[in-house]
Amino acid sequence: MSSRRTRPLVIKLADVTPSTTELFVGGHLVVHSLNLIEGLPGMAKTMLSYAIGAGHSTGSVPPDGHAPTRHGVLVLTNEDSLAVVQARFAAAGADLDNVMLMAELPGPRGRGTRPLDLDRDQPLIAEVAEEHNVGLMLIDALHTGMGTRTASAPAVTKLMAGYRAMAETLSVTIIAIRHLRKDSSGPAILQGSGHLGTGGAARAIVRIDRDPDDSDRLVLSSVKLNVARPPVALGFQVEEAAAGPRVQFLGPSKWTAEDLRAIRSPGTPKRDLARAYLIDALANGPQLQQDLIDEADQLHHIGQRTLESAKADLGIEHQQIPTPGKRGPGSSWWAMPGTDWDALPGHRDD
Repeated sequence: MSSRRTRPLVIKLADVTPSTTELFVGGHLVVHSLNLIEGLPGMAKTMLSYAIGAGHSTGSVPPDGHAPTRHGVLVLTNEDSLAVVQARFAAAGADLDNVMLMAELPGPRGRGTRPLDLDRDQPLIAEVAEEHNVGLMLIDALHTGMGTRTASAPAVTKLMAGYRAMAETLSVTIIAIRHLRKDSSGPAILQGSGHLGTGGAARAIVRIDRDPDDSDRLVLSSVKLNVARPPVALGFQVEEAAAGPRVQFLGPSKWTAEDLRAIRSPGTPKRDLARAYLIDALANGPQLQQDLIDEADQLHHIGQRTLESAKADLGIEHQQIPTPGKRGPGSSWWAMPGTDWDALPGHRDD
């Protein structure tokens, strides 16, 4: 029998106080959790995070008007100067009394200053957040704030777990920015730079891409959301205003993170995308051929010939099934190999 000191702590689930999960920014980010914004350079990642921060400071976060309980915003950055950060928040309409910047710390033995180190300074950052009643923390960017002690995968995993715990313990929403890898092969969830542990600790990951249909527009899409269904992507643009550039949301966008990742990747043939689309579209049973053709073209820009080639690659079956009450051979249906066609209404064996 184990001693009292080594016995595990066992808690009845009935004794746990239920918690609620709150989403904001169109359902893309999670309140009081660790979130990541990803994108290539020039995709307005910082601009978007500052727009969110400005709304937080005034009590109404765009585009859905999320009202935080605490309006304090703490910016952690080694990239922008105090003057630049102030100008960007002012242009975004922030209440500057509620926005704080933490960029440099005293150097060794009190001489000079040193850059912020997200690993070494984590306890101090938590102390500052609690002392100043911070409700939102913006980290711009992860790769510039990680010290030499976070070069290994286990160290990165430990670091990010620490910030996730900080968010949950202090009820602080944390948004961190990171770049995408240059190699765009593989799924969107693996596109973020750095070790896998970086994204593993986040409750939500979003990415920003140029809208393929309009180069003046940007798209915010969900890569990971482990507390709810992925939301519809949001379009936005950076517009020039008298006080400086600011973010304007444009409503829902048809694109998904995987669509945008595939378009960005010149090495991903359309035929591969078509195969992936058909596997997903037919996962729950037969579908009308025309519906598949229309959706592939309208949502994924996959032509009919490419779709037909992918169909042949996968050995997808097809049958014409009469429509009850109508003359003629009926509509053409596609299904994955081994499908039970007899279960489909109107089917008949010829």
